[in-house]
Amino acid sequence: PARSSWPFVMAGRAPDGCPILFARLSQIDIADLIHAHEEEEITRFAAMWFEQALRAQAEVLRSTGAPCRGTYDVYDCAGVRSWYKVIHDVKDCRGVLSRIFAAGAEHYPAQLDRCFILNAPSVAMVVWRILSSFLSERVLHRVQISSGVPQELAEVLGGDEAVRRMLELLPLRDGQGDSGSEPRGQAARSAMTRTTSGG
Repeated sequence: PARSSWPFVMAGRAPDGCPILFARLSQIDIADLIHAHEEEEITRFAAMWFEQALRAQAEVLRSTGAPCRGTYDVYDCAGVRSWYKVIHDVKDCRGVLSRIFAAGAEHYPAQLDRCFILNAPSVAMVVWRILSSFLSERVLHRVQISSGVPQELAEVLGGDEAVRRMLELLPLRDGQGDSGSEPRGQAARSAMTRTTSGG
């Protein structure tokens, strides 16, 4: 099943109640996922994941009486062995990826509140330029890409220890090297931080 190739976990709630979705990108092989499964199966599984996130948001409303703004999605790039393979796979699978992204945008347009992409080297921006063409302006304005772990993430999740606990939910596998994702000081967090928009 597609689940075995899906390195995503629900990582609890932030102090403001928003559900946290965490993914370790080093543990996903895009080409393997797409070539090993029918597109319909991947799309159906992605929809199930979105539905799980919606249920988590509904639970916030039930438990607090206040509507949930959406999810905090966190993608950690630490440990990715070959960005050139990632770039090749994204280009090769562009058609399938665009249709999956389009289905998410059509059926779950307001799910995301903020997205943090961590430990992204400069070459990761090549991948981002391809993927961003599949995303709406609303989503693009909510994405922050950083070379480390930004201070804003610790503030949203409730501190450095909360960030560390989240990262430990999907440990780096043997041979993937130092994650580089331990929360760092303000100067290191701020270095090379890139945001698609001030919104």
